[in-house]
Amino acid sequence: MAVYSGRDSQFMDWHGVVEAVVESGVESVGWGAFDGCKNLTLVTLGEEVKEIDWAAFIRCSKLATVTIERGVTKIGDNAFKGCGNLKEVRVSRTAE
Repeated sequence: MAVYSGRDSQFMDWHGVVEAVVESGVESVGWGAFDGCKNLTLVTLGEEVKEIDWAAFIRCSKLATVTIERGVTKIGDNAFKGCGNLKEVRVSRTAE
């Protein structure tokens, strides 16, 4: 499992990433953070995430499920472009 720490393009084109979690203290999933992670299937965003930047998950063709705990107030353009397998976005009952 990949643990995202907040850097732009942190996992760009890493094909070994299958599941990802955004660690505590991270408020934004930066641009291109997981761009091209073609085997990524599951993402869990921590409670402190407020923003998903543009193209954060672009070209993650196997991404099927995204869990948003709460607090996300902005999703950038093309954040999930090319995620044709995305079937489920789970939002916590306490999400804003």
